[in-house]
Amino acid sequence: MSTQPAQLLEGPYGAQMELDNLESAPDDNLDHLGRFAMLIPMNAVARSAIEATARSGSAYHQQFIGETVVSERITKCFTLSLGTLPEFAQIGWRIGRGRDSLKNRGVDLLLTIEDRWVDQDSEEDHIAGIHARLNWVKGAGGFFLIADNKRGEAVMMDGDIYRNDQRSIQLKNSIMIGECVFTLRYFPRTPEEEEQFQVELAELFRIFHNDANPLVLSLPGDHEMRFGDWIFQNPISRGSYGVVYMVVNARTGLPAAAKRILKSSINSYAVDREIKMTSRISKLTHVSGISRCRVVSEGCL
Repeated sequence: MSTQPAQLLEGPYGAQMELDNLESAPDDNLDHLGRFAMLIPMNAVARSAIEATARSGSAYHQQFIGETVVSERITKCFTLSLGTLPEFAQIGWRIGRGRDSLKNRGVDLLLTIEDRWVDQDSEEDHIAGIHARLNWVKGAGGFFLIADNKRGEAVMMDGDIYRNDQRSIQLKNSIMIGECVFTLRYFPRTPEEEEQFQVELAELFRIFHNDANPLVLSLPGDHEMRFGDWIFQNPISRGSYGVVYMVVNARTGLPAAAKRILKSSINSYAVDREIKMTSRISKLTHVSGISRCRVVSEGCL
């Protein structure tokens, strides 16, 4: 993992594209193992903003721009990689229209909004100089969209509008910043590539987040299941009548364990006893204060 680019911190347009046949355009200059996601424009405003940055932005901003193929069309997008870290790695990739008074305009992912997209009545595009950040969060699982700009401008992800808050970015997503619509697409990986990526990510946490034992989870993949606000990842243990899964809260990224109970006529007594016990202890202050417990019976299988 290269840490050279980073420094320690001191101080009414709808989506127009289909992503059915998304492919990565060949690019030998990008670190294959370090790349983990692309922020792909999904409407004309977002496409124009990235293309304008690619044409007239600084070399610093252009290093975060790559290409992908969307609906048989080569499209410029933002590429996120551990091999090309943002200026301040501990706060993540800053996205917005930038500020002239700041070094690198204060952002890593620069949105150059052309005049033709600005609402002439309000003369605003509702994009702050530093509008949002994309980053991992210490103690939480997942990659997050963090809205904490000083203007109080909101972001929208998957229909959820929020400000001064954060949400983990799931496998399938839609992100709106001002009038710009994006989707963040994670690169698929083999198990070996994912293992190596987690090693690199753990090193990033140790260097920039002062976390000697970071919580590092796999990037979202097709194997995951969602139940309410919880994302079921991989099984971590198996018993005679149930499987325990590693789960992550889709909103907060907080990790937990969930047991999927398999009930049959043979083990029904033991299963009912465990469900009753779980229901009782979840009401205790020292237990419910840590996490909420929800019991769902699958019936006889």
